[in-house]
Amino acid sequence: FTELVLPDTIQTLGDRCFRGCEQLTTLDLGSGVRTVHESAFASCDNLKKVTIGSALKRIERNAFHSSEAIEEIHIDDLVSWNNAEVVFKDSSPTYYGYDRLYIEGVLAERVVIPKTLTVVRAHTYGGAASIKTVTVPDHVTSFDGFDGCVNLTHADIGRGVVSMGQRSFIGCTSLKEVVFRGSAPETITPNSMFGRCTANCYYPANDPSWDEKAMYYPTASLTWIAYDPAVGVANPFTDVPQNQWYYADVDSAYQNGLIN
Repeated sequence: FTELVLPDTIQTLGDRCFRGCEQLTTLDLGSGVRTVHESAFASCDNLKKVTIGSALKRIERNAFHSSEAIEEIHIDDLVSWNNAEVVFKDSSPTYYGYDRLYIEGVLAERVVIPKTLTVVRAHTYGGAASIKTVTVPDHVTSFDGFDGCVNLTHADIGRGVVSMGQRSFIGCTSLKEVVFRGSAPETITPNSMFGRCTANCYYPANDPSWDEKAMYYPTASLTWIAYDPAVGVANPFTDVPQNQWYYADVDSAYQNGLIN
């Protein structure tokens, strides 16, 4: 069979239950599946489209291992997906080179973390090639999960973030600019958090938490630039002078990651 649509009555998918279904191209987990166990869809070599419903709570190790043809992911409910426990990187379908992530029906190019979330878990967005900018509002305290987003260029980290995980931005090779709005967050593994990134990182001037240790990321090439929070990050557009009527609007759009 090439298409699998699970009814809402099914809540659990057991170990290896669809492993090696080589002709499967389309998978819809429905709105009932809560747990996907180990290797459930491993080695589905032609699986291209996956839809994840709003009931999902946990994905076990190797659930989508080697299903490298995946190119399109549909997430029906972002809050539910963010709160789901993804045990390991190869548990999630989002790491297999897909180009299109749809969140609640919209192609995810600009991601703004919903107000109902205070934590962004690891593996939530990892590998999503469609994402170009991310805004982490002040209500988020712990942040992770954008590793391997190869087209991500701009990230805005809110004042409330106190910790960032080891997979925050590793492998985001197009990253150009990161704006920190608050104090330096605690980082678990600074060696990997910005691994292979080359970017300008802006931090609030006169904040003593931003010391040499807070800026130490040996596997990345980061340029640290202090800015006055009362003024904001310097306007990078040479054709937008401060004495023009449109300056404030352009600057606001830039500060919020709408343009870069």
